[in-house]
Amino acid sequence: DFYQLGGKRPTPDTAGSGVALDEEKAHLGSVCISSNYNLMSFDINDDGTLLAVSHAGGMLLFSVEFLDSYENGDGISRKIVKPYKIDIPPVINTPYSALKFCRNDPSLLVCAHCNGTINCVRIKKDSDEQNYSVSLEHAFDEYAIKSNFSNAYPITHLDISPDGRWLAAAKNTIGKGSVEIFALSPSYNHWWTLPCTEAPLSSMRWLGDGNTDPALATALNNGAFYLFDVEQRCLSEWSQDLGFPASPNLPRELTHRAECPDRIAFNSATPNKFIMGGQTWFCSIDLDAPVPRQSQPYPSDHFKAKRWGRMVVHERSKPSSTVDENSSTPSNWQKGVIKKTETLNSNFTICLRYSGVIFLDFLGKNEMVVVEQPWLGIVNALPDALERQRYGS
Repeated sequence: DFYQLGGKRPTPDTAGSGVALDEEKAHLGSVCISSNYNLMSFDINDDGTLLAVSHAGGMLLFSVEFLDSYENGDGISRKIVKPYKIDIPPVINTPYSALKFCRNDPSLLVCAHCNGTINCVRIKKDSDEQNYSVSLEHAFDEYAIKSNFSNAYPITHLDISPDGRWLAAAKNTIGKGSVEIFALSPSYNHWWTLPCTEAPLSSMRWLGDGNTDPALATALNNGAFYLFDVEQRCLSEWSQDLGFPASPNLPRELTHRAECPDRIAFNSATPNKFIMGGQTWFCSIDLDAPVPRQSQPYPSDHFKAKRWGRMVVHERSKPSSTVDENSSTPSNWQKGVIKKTETLNSNFTICLRYSGVIFLDFLGKNEMVVVEQPWLGIVNALPDALERQRYGS
């Protein structure tokens, strides 16, 4: 489904509130794919002209055009989507577990094969501006062949750095998984394997605006995260200062959530901040601010945040609790004696306003989009309940 957000959305009346979008008016159209297989992965490039979709039978490529339509009869023009299928050479037309278009090069598509190999596909528009030519620019197959058998598992995550220099490929299907870093054009070689962490990977994202050296943020399924300096093949200075493992040094409200972080969003207007979130929450992280001992909930009166204070007191009362030597003692926490600086620290604030989040990202500077799938919509789509007569009634 394609939706048009239009210009910059109006500013909400109050901080933290959102502006709802009329789905019927914003809907431009859909690309219907008739297949006996379920879709495994898809991606669309940043300028919205190319769509890649993959299933067990192979990959499908579409060029997308947005045309003006006056079909409503009110004289008002609205956009509709018109897709065109692109022919793919047989050497490329195979099932892929992950697809990713390059941000600064919309014609470069990175495809992760189900056996662990990675193809870099170039999609060029012909001179007549009607047809597209698809070619294999490079294949990272030597690395998968020379490495051990675990690398033959499907790649689950792909991300390309904003400057187009680095490719991160992750697998979390076996053990703790692995994250491989590849250098893209012109060298096209394997650069580094990230060190093992205390928990499996759940999501990752390159941070940066393309004008500075990017950093790779990796989130784990226990709520912890790390930042890596790929150029130097090491942890970033921020993660080194935090310590390893990171989970004991992060707020407990973050590392003991029921849902793991499955997405990371970056706002180019604030290069030292990013957002990490799950299906019912997201957390704002400022790398220039100190890490608090306790995360603040938003809204503060949310029913999910009622037990936060008692949970922290109970955890810090344990003899084995990992607490900084300069932090307050359990008795002080029970008395409510908290330093003023700690109270005013809004870093790592966790927003609980949304639920059923299926998409969260920034479309531009200071403009974030959250897509929800409310449970009420799912319940209304269920079939009627089965009725049966009880025995003897």
